[in-house]
Amino acid sequence: MGISKAKRAAAAKKAAATRKRNAAAKAAAALTAAASRKRRAAATRRKNAGKKAAPKRKAAKRKAAPKRKAAKRKAAPKRKAAKRKAAPKRKTAAKKAAPKRKAAKRKAAPKRKAAKRKAAPKRKAAKRKAAPKRKTAAKKAAPKRKAAKRKAAPKRKAAKRKAAPKRKAAKRKR
Repeated sequence: MGISKAKRAAAAKKAAATRKRNAAAKAAAALTAAASRKRRAAATRRKNAGKKAAPKRKAAKRKAAPKRKAAKRKAAPKRKAAKRKAAPKRKTAAKKAAPKRKAAKRKAAPKRKAAKRKAAPKRKAAKRKAAPKRKTAAKKAAPKRKAAKRKAAPKRKAAKRKAAPKRKAAKRKR
């Protein structure tokens, strides 16, 4: 039993569509590969150009250095003179501004003092609140402190005994 004409035509159509799709995919892949190759080649060219240009750049910099230094040296006296010329103005400006600064400070002082006075009760309350904690911490630490003192006492005494003759000799010299 043979395959009907209609079925054969449908299969041929399907195969043609698949071929077309595959060809399009292949063409797209080739295009992206070519673009990537071009990109890589351009990057390599740029890198190589940079490598070649670096010595030239350095040489140019070296060549220009004396001129640059000479220009700097030449300009230095002018710069210094300008600085010297401007110095009195700077100083007088500072002097002129001082009274204003002091007046502002004096004017602001009452506010500062009032703020301090206003904040004092809070500060004191906080201190009062924290006092028991501070005291308990001190109490907790006391035994340790005493034990450490007791432990160190023999060493302290031995050091004192060792140093006694020197102390006595020094006293006798006086």
